[in-house]
Amino acid sequence: MALELDDSNNLQINRFKSRVVLGQPEHPKVLDFILKTGIVKTEKSALTILILLTVLIFGISIYIFATGATSETIVAPQITYPDGSKSPDLTNR
Repeated sequence: MALELDDSNNLQINRFKSRVVLGQPEHPKVLDFILKTGIVKTEKSALTILILLTVLIFGISIYIFATGATSETIVAPQITYPDGSKSPDLTNR
């Protein structure tokens, strides 16, 4: 986000600027795909969709990592040593 002053010293906020290559603006490929499919009509709304999608995927991944991906408990086998002693029982922790 860039802050600039125009000719009459009013503050202007430029949120998005496309990159210009050889005099023609170049948009990200995902943005072009969303615009071509007709899901949205303007570049600003396509950027909003991409930001919302990013936040949604990030939230889902945090939920998966926080709750754990498996519901099974892995139980370690109890080992019997050559002298006849057994490994400590770790299942009741």
